[in-house]
Amino acid sequence: MTRKLKSERHHWWPLCVSKHWNDEGGCTHWIGPSGETVRAPAKNFGVIGNAHHVKLGKNNEFTSWDQNFEKEFREADDRFPDVIDFLNGLKRVHVPLRKRPIDRFIPQHTDENMLSDLIECIVSLAVRSPKFRESAVALAEHIRGPIAKKERNSLIASNLMHCQRRFADALMLKGKIAVLYSFAKEFIFGDGFYQNLRVEDLDGEGVRIIVPVTPNITVLFANPYQYISEPRLVTLMLTDGEVGFFNNTVQVYSGKSLFYRNLAPILLNDFRIGKHLFYGHPDPIDNWVNELSGVQLVPPSIIF
Repeated sequence: MTRKLKSERHHWWPLCVSKHWNDEGGCTHWIGPSGETVRAPAKNFGVIGNAHHVKLGKNNEFTSWDQNFEKEFREADDRFPDVIDFLNGLKRVHVPLRKRPIDRFIPQHTDENMLSDLIECIVSLAVRSPKFRESAVALAEHIRGPIAKKERNSLIASNLMHCQRRFADALMLKGKIAVLYSFAKEFIFGDGFYQNLRVEDLDGEGVRIIVPVTPNITVLFANPYQYISEPRLVTLMLTDGEVGFFNNTVQVYSGKSLFYRNLAPILLNDFRIGKHLFYGHPDPIDNWVNELSGVQLVPPSIIF
């Protein structure tokens, strides 16, 4: 007989990642749309009670269909420490601002297993994020209007429970990755970041994810419709201005929470609204994805 689910705290910012955002005093900083700031150990942030529970009974009644899908993210969390060590160990070189990203990319050669682990990990951050949770119920709310909290949470969880495996498997052998490093300025994290995953996606075509992993490392994954297959992985040392651009992007896509280690961001009006926004057209990320794809450098016969 299936047992009733016990209440749990589920981290959408897993501890194996958030600990890298602690300062020398063992704390990170949370900042909200009003500018209010809280400093505490990172483990205290990025958590939702029972976020990965599917509960279908009325009035808290237990049903045999209730389940906990926290285990869907265990593989990513187990691999994250090695993935972060791998990212920290890649070669990168600081070069002048005047050069385009494509002229500054440094090809990296690694085995497919590590690339698969990296994709598993960044997909898990996207799927667990509050931004993606909100998108998982957006269509239902658009059609039905406001939904009671308990039913809303059940709809979110039901839509999310298979996304990690489906997206990670679809993207394992596809796309290109740029590991972006800060030189002096730090990256920020948030409850939303640039990504265009949708619950209904099946094949992963056109997927983009840009996720800060540590205050010094951001990963850009793109699966364009056309791209040069090799190298699949490149590194790039960003200028402070470029780091600022990616930090501003985090602010646009975040709704209620930003996190930083030492350097507080200047809040944009986009973040002060308190909603998960997104870039319209033209999307400034297009230039980065086009540079990464490299399609302009080769004849069509080499592109797939």
